Amino acid sequence: MLDPIKLGTYILFFIPGFIFVQTIEHHLLREKKPQFEKTLEIILWSAAIWTISVIFPIWWPWHSARGELVNGINAVIQNDPKLENIFSKIIELNRSSIRYFFTVCIWSFIIANLLGWVRKEKYLDAIIKWITGRDWYPSVAFRFYKENLDKLIEVRTDKERYIGILYSAPDTQNDNYIIITSPCILKDVNGKTNKIPLEFVDSIVFRLDEINIVRAYKENLIPQKTDKIKREEGC
Repeated sequence: MLDPIKLGTYILFFIPGFIFVQTIEHHLLREKKPQFEKTLEIILWSAAIWTISVIFPIWWPWHSARGELVNGINAVIQNDPKLENIFSKIIELNRSSIRYFFTVCIWSFIIANLLGWVRKEKYLDAIIKWITGRDWYPSVAFRFYKENLDKLIEVRTDKERYIGILYSAPDTQNDNYIIITSPCILKDVNGKTNKIPLEFVDSIVFRLDEINIVRAYKENLIPQKTDKIKREEGC
């Protein structure tokens, strides 16, 4: 049975992968994955990150700490390549190990943020979409809301039809609401659609499961003036 220190060392090895995966998912708003799939992805990324950090002679803060730790592990492997002895060496070099571990975590966070930001750039997204047939959006609904922010939309529920400017839309998988500003109710009277202003109402929040249909209108229906005037054109 492992003692707490060695068990903690095992767990620490997977933290860079956890940071990398969570940061990427934050940027790209990935769909929720099964726990087994996510755990496997963290393990694989952790292995890749540690392999790159050990093999490639790239610049690292506290470079001496990395060198001392890698040289110590190499010496243990040459003499007695048991996993238990390797972990004992890592624990023994506690100051160098901590510095090295901290550096790997920081690099994982920085690289994940850069990849997440670059992946959403329209030129790279167009290339990847041409190759794979898919874009970075996690769902069709999310893409629709993302591309129609600050545009005129119609929201249809079981009871009413509303028109207004899409002010806020889901940006995480747990966000189930949208907000429209300057809302009006649409009514069909004698074959003609009329807009009924909602006095004293600045905005409305809709829960996604309340919505039956959302329709986006062409931008030329809204005068391209200031943001304030643009919002007021909802009704």
